[in-house]
Parts: sequence; C-alpha cells; structure tokens
Amino acid sequence: MMTLRSTNSKLRASSYMNRMYGRDAKALWEKVPQAPHLRGYVHLVLALISPLLILWLMKCIIVKDYYPEYIVAFVCCILNFAASATLHYSRWNLNSLDLCLKADYAFIFLMIGGSATPATIAVTNDDLSVLTTLIQWIGISIGTVGALAFRFVTASPALRVIVYFAAGSPYVQLCRNLYKMKCFIGLLPSCMTLVIYMLGGVVYAKRAPNPIPKYVGFHEVFHMCCALALVTTFIGNHKITTFLNVM
Repeated sequence: MMTLRSTNSKLRASSYMNRMYGRDAKALWEKVPQAPHLRGYVHLVLALISPLLILWLMKCIIVKDYYPEYIVAFVCCILNFAASATLHYSRWNLNSLDLCLKADYAFIFLMIGGSATPATIAVTNDDLSVLTTLIQWIGISIGTVGALAFRFVTASPALRVIVYFAAGSPYVQLCRNLYKMKCFIGLLPSCMTLVIYMLGGVVYAKRAPNPIPKYVGFHEVFHMCCALALVTTFIGNHKITTFLNVM
C-alpha cells in the first residue's frame, strides 16, 4: 500500500512538474528523492537559533546608532533561513513545491542585499557609493520579484550563481571604501565573505564535492559556506560600525 501510494504521489508530482516546467520537469523532480539525510538542517538550525542570536547581538554587541540597519539585515536573513529550511527539510506536496522553490531563490536575493546593510550604510559616504548601493537594491528588488513571478528556478545552477554574484558585486565598492578609510579590521572579514561566497558558488555550480552522499552532499557544503560567510558578514558589520562610531 505504501509503495503504491508513494508511486502514485510521484506520478502526480511528475505530472505537475511537467505542466509547470515543461521539459525541465524531469531533471528538477528526479533530484528531490536523492537528497542526503541532512539536507536543510543547516538553515533549520540557523532559523531556530536566530531569535536568541539576535537578542544577544542587540543587547551586547550592536552599535545602537545602527539598530534600524541591523533590523533590516536580520529580517532578510531570517526570511532566507526559513525559506531554505522549509524547502529542504520537508517533502512537500506538488501544489506547494513550486512556491517553496520560488521563495527560496527569491529570498537569497534579499540576504545578499540585506545582510551587510549596517556596513553598507556606514561606509556610504560619497556619490559613487550612494549610486552603487542604489543600483544594487534596484537589482535585488528586480531579482526578488522576478524569482517569485517567473521561472528563475528552471535556470541552470551556473546561471543562478552568475546572477547572484552580479547582485553582490557592488560590495567590491564597499571594500574599496574600507581600504581608503584604512578600516582594515573591517576589510578583512568583508574580503573573507566575498571569497567564501565565491567558493560556495563554485560548489553549487559544479555540484561537487559530495563528501558523504547519503548524509552530506554538495548542497550541504554550499549551505555551510553560506553560513560561514554570514558569520564573517556580521563580524564585518560589527567591526565597521564600531570603527566608524569611534572615529
């Protein structure tokens, strides 16, 4: 009975994916049953511990002048954690899968733009920086809406990585400003963030390595890269805002 029900469910899901994604459906659907056992746990843990981390940061770490910027960063990150954990941690029915995929890819744009908001605002001190930040957020907004409204989920992993890199490319200007300000204590974690994200992007695009395929695959490695990059992002936020606050 369970085998028949599982087979029928997969057939219904395959039919739905064919209607929604055309000839890309088979490739998309066949990846789902093969997910390692730990798929989604990285972002699930982040989503669950985020409230405690935020309370601790707000009370003990954050420069109070930048509370609004940090709130934007926290909201964008939590949306990304929740969407990714929701997509990967559960096996969704065919009617929910499309929405979960779209939300996951859309909120990646928000995290790219939002996670470094405190540092970006702190360092935006000339016309070029203002223009760069404005262009980035226009791109982030278009990417978020586009991922929800269109078929960004059917794009190749390599193309998605290129688009996400483009959305994050204005942070090079942030690093340039930090160098000019001689804020090397903020420049180091900012550069580390860019390097770790690029490494994670390569892992995602190449779909390798798969250290322990049954439990930890390339996607888990990618998620761990993203989590580590988020740590360096918030270290950078703290170092940069503190540096500028005492100048």
